[in-house]
Parts: sequence; structure tokens; C-alpha cells
Amino acid sequence: MNARSFHLSVRGSNHIKKDKECQDASASYYDDDCAVAVVCDGHGGDDYIRSAAGSKIGCTVAEKNIRDFIRDADIDTFLSAPERHLKNLEASIINDWNESVARYHEQNPFTEAELSIISPKARKKYVEYKNIESAYGTTMIAVAMTRRYWFGIHIGDGKCVAVNYESEFKQPIPWDDNCFLNVTTSICDSDAIDEFRYFCSEKLPAAVFVGSDGIDDCFSNNRQLNGLYKTVLYSFSASDFDDACRGLEDYLPRLSEKGSGDDVSVAAILDMERVPYLSVVKEFDTEKEKARIRENERRRNEENTSQKINIDGENKKIDVQSNTESAECKKKPLYCEVCGRQIKNGEKFCTECGTKVKYGTESTDVPENIGMAAEKLPVKVKSDCRIDAESNQNVKRETET
Repeated sequence: MNARSFHLSVRGSNHIKKDKECQDASASYYDDDCAVAVVCDGHGGDDYIRSAAGSKIGCTVAEKNIRDFIRDADIDTFLSAPERHLKNLEASIINDWNESVARYHEQNPFTEAELSIISPKARKKYVEYKNIESAYGTTMIAVAMTRRYWFGIHIGDGKCVAVNYESEFKQPIPWDDNCFLNVTTSICDSDAIDEFRYFCSEKLPAAVFVGSDGIDDCFSNNRQLNGLYKTVLYSFSASDFDDACRGLEDYLPRLSEKGSGDDVSVAAILDMERVPYLSVVKEFDTEKEKARIRENERRRNEENTSQKINIDGENKKIDVQSNTESAECKKKPLYCEVCGRQIKNGEKFCTECGTKVKYGTESTDVPENIGMAAEKLPVKVKSDCRIDAESNQNVKRETET
């Protein structure tokens, strides 16, 4: 096993527009023996004025308690009764979160500006009854992988998606029907220990993703959500690990803007020995190559079309120029090069001297010696005579009988 993990959280486009802080948080850890990934989504209502702090505290205590749990647990004892041991882990996380929230609040009490925006009911709860946990409310999804087993714990919304060696996408942690629309269970609830769900297996996944509901709400169904994770798997198999993280971090704000508008967080554990050989990764590579070929073909077609348009354009220019020159030639008067008489359109011979007219090759300008030619030539040339160019004499044509 070569398990590595990463985590990313970015502020949603709606929070940017409203100048609200990011209420999501995430964390990850890996070494030679285990990997951990955590996502917490602080509640967005106005009464949850410290949920951003609550989600950060949640990630910190979850990562710490899970690492301690893996280090101290006897593997065989744990696998013999995983539900009981995971319930103890959840209780430890809840207690640690409550204590951490109390310490944080003691050092950072509510300000009047914060209290001015909450409902009267929440103000009374926080100030009079000193029940401040709800102000820090957050969901939590955490997964961990060792060489022998892996598990996930979850309270609230968001989704955990695991990819097995057969490239099947599963959501192994049971869904909570109490999470609906904007209503969700929370680690700040008094019965949070009963609201946690879990999953544990000795069959290790090739990859496991946890994402806040800001990720889920960008897609209309699980198939589209799985499509995102397929792309992520391919990116990490084809690129340097850190480069793939940076690429995904650059993409998440655009995903939020086009999708949910909410803060988005994703964390994952990837078995880098297995991911490159998953069929979904190989299929993605094949599809990418096909897309590249299609794109190259499209560009070639565009270039050929552009070249054809240019050639057609040049031919049209040539035709227009040729037609213009031809029209100009037709408009220009044609003169006989011998006698200087103007040739009428369509005449093949000069009716004055009998010279054959060669259209298109004869000069259309009036000959410079037209006057001299007219003086030397007889006024009329009979049909049975021809011109001797050298002697300029009439020669009697002999006719055969």
C-alpha cells in the first residue's frame, strides 16, 4: 500500500459576493502506516456565527483522535467488534470538540456585532444559558486507511465515495434521512453520539473521497459526481501529486461558481500503487486520446476550410480582374493594323483592306502610321486581288478553269 492523502477547501462564489468567510474546513495526514482525510462543513444560518471556527476545530480534533486511535488500537481486537470501538472513537471526538470549543470561546467571547445579527432565541440561548456550542455547529466526515483495514465516520450531510479495485464507485457510509435540504444533523447536537454513522472493512479501496455538500450540490446525480472523481483520479495518475492538488484547487472555485455557489471542500486517500491501473483511469486515458484525435481532426478541417475559402477568394479576384479587363477591352475600339480602319464588333476581316482581324492579340490602339497606311493603299480592293506587302501592287489572281 502506498496511501497518500490531500485536502482542499475554498470559499464559495456566493460567500465571495456577500463577503462571508469560508465555513468549510478540511484536513489530511499520511505516513507509512496510515492515511487520514477529514471534511467539516460549518452551518450557514445567521445563528451559527462561529461555525467557521467550529469546522476548523472539528478537523483538528478528528485528525488527532483518529491517529491516536489507529496507533493504540489492537488490530484483531478492533476488527472483532469495529462498531463498539468506532463508537468510542466518535465519543472521544465529540468530547474533544466540545472542550476545544469551550476553550476557544473563553479566549474569544461573542462580540456585540456578532450578537446583533442573530435571532432573539439564539441570543438568549448563547448569553443567558451559556449554551454556546450551537454557534459553532458543523458536520463532519472522516476516513482512515491502514494496511489491514479502513473505516469512515460521518455526521451530517456531504458524501463519502469509495472506489474499489474493480473501479466501482460506492457510498459505503449509510445515508442519514434526517439530512434534507437545509436541515442537517450536527456535532453540536446533544445526541450527536447517536447520529454518527460508520463503515469499516478489511477490503481496502483504491481511493476514497469525502466532500462537503457544496460539492454534491454542484451535480444533479451521483453519476455526475463520480465523473468528477474519475477526472481527479486520472489527474493524480498522470501528474505529479502536488501539481494535481494545485490543479484541483484552481478548479474548485469555478465548480462552485457554475454549481452550488457554496463553499466546497474535498479530501481523499489514494493508493498510488493502484490508482494508475484502475480501468476507469485507463478508459479516461483512452477517451482523452480519442478527444485529442477528434480535436486535431477538427482543427485540420478548419484549416482546410480556411485554405479553400482563401483559394476561392483569390480565384474570384482573378475572375473579377479578368472580366474587368475583358470588359475594358470590349469597350476599347479596335483598329486594323494595316489600313487603320475601325473594326466593328464581330467582323473577322477588315472590309477596307481585307486583313484578317485577330481578336485578343491585336493592339486596340490606333496605329501611329494609320495616316500613311491610308495614303499608300488604294481606296478599294477588289475581291479578286490581294496585297503584295513588298511591292504594294495589285496582282491578278489566276483562276483555274
